[in-house]
Amino acid sequence: MTFVEQLLTVWRALLANKTRSFLTLLGVIMGVGTIVLLSSVVGGGLKAIGRTVQQASGEDMIKVYVKTWTPEGKQDPPLTSEDMGAISGAAGLDRATVLPQLDARLDARANGRDMRIWLVGTNEGAPGFYQLELAQGRFLSSYDRARRARVAVVGQDVATKLLGGASADAGGRFGDVTVGGERFAVVGVLSRKPSLNVGNRTWNNSVAIPDTTFMTWRGASAVDQILIKTNEAESLSVKIPLVSHTIRAILEARAHPGKTLSIDDASSKKSGEKGFLQALQLLLIAVAVLCLGVGGINIMNIMLVTVTERTREIGLRIALGARQRDIRRQFLFEAAAIAGLGGVLGVVGGLVTSWAISTVLTNMLGFWPWVVDPVAIVVAFASALGTGVVFGWYPAKHAASLQPIECLRYE
Repeated sequence: MTFVEQLLTVWRALLANKTRSFLTLLGVIMGVGTIVLLSSVVGGGLKAIGRTVQQASGEDMIKVYVKTWTPEGKQDPPLTSEDMGAISGAAGLDRATVLPQLDARLDARANGRDMRIWLVGTNEGAPGFYQLELAQGRFLSSYDRARRARVAVVGQDVATKLLGGASADAGGRFGDVTVGGERFAVVGVLSRKPSLNVGNRTWNNSVAIPDTTFMTWRGASAVDQILIKTNEAESLSVKIPLVSHTIRAILEARAHPGKTLSIDDASSKKSGEKGFLQALQLLLIAVAVLCLGVGGINIMNIMLVTVTERTREIGLRIALGARQRDIRRQFLFEAAAIAGLGGVLGVVGGLVTSWAISTVLTNMLGFWPWVVDPVAIVVAFASALGTGVVFGWYPAKHAASLQPIECLRYE
């Protein structure tokens, strides 16, 4: 039989009993669909975490902070802008980007309206640390820091509520906002940044000003944390420990005892959200394997029934000169074709379902992209074909071992 003839044989067998065929394919469809679904949902979830996280993140980021109290009960000196300068100017760290973490919960006022906001002191490196995008205007510059300018970049919620969506004037200002008794000229508006952390600080309800301006307003040069990005093409597994060691040496030389100094790198930690998604991924993989196993058993059963129904046909083919391997190859092909059809339907069903889920989650959470992973599709389809071959082997071998005389006598 030619390839086309074998496909037609399988197709006629499936159409002969539609309900039985659907139940046979159901396990494979669910298994393949689950693999495609989990790859899409988890992939979208990882992108959502990266996009919606409100804190500084990145595998090449190092976070430095000082514990408030030493084991002896003495208060340790905080990190300062001078410490930031020492790190920025250190040999081997000249290509690193250094950012302070400064914020305060305050009331803001503009155009006769009030709003509770977060005042954030930062610098021109913030967009890379926080994955921020500008909707209008510009971000803070090194020139703003140098002159301790009273300028600000506001989030979408602040712009909508306090500025009423105002457009920039000829000087590039969107209006003024008063925070902490100081008036700031708004020079930029951030694009909306979706958040999975409802109720916590987000960039949508923040007002960003130069860190130097923040420290002048507060009257102190202390910073809560120092954030460093290596900006190196070298392998992070090699670079991060070297940078961390250099930072520790610099700060310990500046009267920060090693036992109170904490240096964390993001590459060595996994967020709770990622851990949850990975656990969900393992669970769905287990479900997929179970479904494929059930589908394989169904294929084995239906193929054994098919062998019984076509016993006389098998005997006639053998009598006409067909070899055992020809019979075995035919039924093995049919089992793989059935599983392949289930794989195609599973891939389509998984893609449609994942698209629907991503749409719902985007409406609920603000951002959850639909991710199509070609590798997962290939693996899922290959798994379906493999299931058909593995579970179709025994029925095919059984068909090939039948005796032609007994087959022709079979009623």
